[in-house]
Amino acid sequence: MLDEPLPGHFPMVRVCIDCNRDQSEAETYFYAILSAVLSGSHRPEDQILPIGERVLRSDKSLRRRIFEAKNIAPDGSLIWNVDHELIGQVLTAYARGHIFLETGELALDKPARVVFKPLATMGQDERTAFLEVQNDVFPELGSRLFITLFDPQDERRQLLDANGFFVIQPNTYQYKVVLRNGQIGIRSIVRNFLATEVSW
Repeated sequence: MLDEPLPGHFPMVRVCIDCNRDQSEAETYFYAILSAVLSGSHRPEDQILPIGERVLRSDKSLRRRIFEAKNIAPDGSLIWNVDHELIGQVLTAYARGHIFLETGELALDKPARVVFKPLATMGQDERTAFLEVQNDVFPELGSRLFITLFDPQDERRQLLDANGFFVIQPNTYQYKVVLRNGQIGIRSIVRNFLATEVSW
């Protein structure tokens, strides 16, 4: 997901080997389709994301799958038919990790909501609502998120943008913990292109 070199504040949580292995296919597909969409091509040599080039060059069946996902609209624009289930698996795994890291809570049930769409397809009101969402409860006292939000000396405060998103790597990945209407969730922006939300 991130570009090399990884940032020094790169967030990590421990997962079991089987859990990590189970996500491998979904993550590989996600990186490939994301790179293809951003590049406008399924060809490895055209990819703007290094990971997209690697996986498409090494996996012929995936390259074929990405090629078959590409359609040309009457106006000449590209339309990609993506596997929502696989992308949802990846986004859910990331969201679970972020929630555990920031709040200490385990979001093990099936999410109530998994949505994603290109930022460019959002109207102004929808985009504003996505970016400027406000929490209506405080995070758990003593949690990592609570300390970051309320301790002016916490070093992670420098990662927060004006809307409260943690910017893990500029123009690459950022996320926000959303505590609202009795739900907990993660909103993220991938490559300044894809807006995502997973909530429980």
